[in-house]
Amino acid sequence: MASELTVGSVKTAGNIHMDATKPVLHLDGAGAAAVSSAIYFTEAGHEVPPTAGSYAGSIEYDGVGNQLIIGGYTNNVAYQSMKIPRSSGSQVTFSGGVNIAAGGVKFPAAQSASADANTLDDYEEGTFTATLTSVTPPTTPPTVTSYYTKIGRLVSFTIVFNDVDTSGGSGAISITGLPFTPATRYMCSTLFLYNMDFDASKSLLTFIEASSTTVSIYEIVSGGLMTGLGMTAGTGKYFGFSGTYHV
Repeated sequence: MASELTVGSVKTAGNIHMDATKPVLHLDGAGAAAVSSAIYFTEAGHEVPPTAGSYAGSIEYDGVGNQLIIGGYTNNVAYQSMKIPRSSGSQVTFSGGVNIAAGGVKFPAAQSASADANTLDDYEEGTFTATLTSVTPPTTPPTVTSYYTKIGRLVSFTIVFNDVDTSGGSGAISITGLPFTPATRYMCSTLFLYNMDFDASKSLLTFIEASSTTVSIYEIVSGGLMTGLGMTAGTGKYFGFSGTYHV
């Protein structure tokens, strides 16, 4: 026979119906016990609380750890899929992986930094404006919308200037406008130039300067001495690079 429990004016066979403006189901357990109160979900014929041979899903309140536990029982062996602490600001614990079928994981706009080496405390994707300049800047320094991804302390970015005009510029090249200030000096990984002068017998290095948002380009000359790559003034210049650094 179907069971019924009615709270309010409507009753439905096999269901608990609560009809109120703010319905409350209050389970008042035995205080500081490992399972002070619980709700079990079973198939027909399975016992509650679960015993050997029984299977159940469960929502339990742990009065000792002061946490809500969502999980279940398989043949009377408990599994705890998720633990939700009662205290504010505490972390939710998952016993397995987290599968996000849609949407994503959202981090706060302002990073809440963690000293724990195993805690991912920031993820951000965005754009910034990079400016190509030199000791004597071009008449109109070229700018370009560039892209970055920040994961924790690691920032990756790409900057590409296509068909720009550097007329009026001279002296060592620099690129300004990185989205974050690095912790120390870093060397970028990739660089390409087209229609810009450089000595093919020398190596080119791209450095992010320490405690700044500026990138400098150097040529390595005989004996390891580095000199700044000079600006090639004119139209139709192509210049790009990518890099990664820590903040």
